[in-house]
Amino acid sequence: MKPEIYNASLDSFTKTMTWFIIILLASTGFRSIIGFTKAAGNLTVLFVQGGTLFLLVVILLGAYLFSP
Repeated sequence: MKPEIYNASLDSFTKTMTWFIIILLASTGFRSIIGFTKAAGNLTVLFVQGGTLFLLVVILLGAYLFSP
C-alpha cells in the first residue's frame, strides 16, 4: 500500500500563532538561561531553571516531531 501525501500550506493565522509561540518559548528560555547563570550555586534555582529549559526543549522537539 502506497502512502498518500497531501500538500497544504498554513493560513496566515496559523503562521502568526506559530511565530508567537516560538517567540514566547524563546524568550522564556532566554530568561531561564539568565537565571541559570545568576544562580550562584543555589540548587533550587538551578533545578527550576534547568527543568524549565528541559521542558521547553521537550515541547519544541515534540511539536516538531508531530508536525504534519
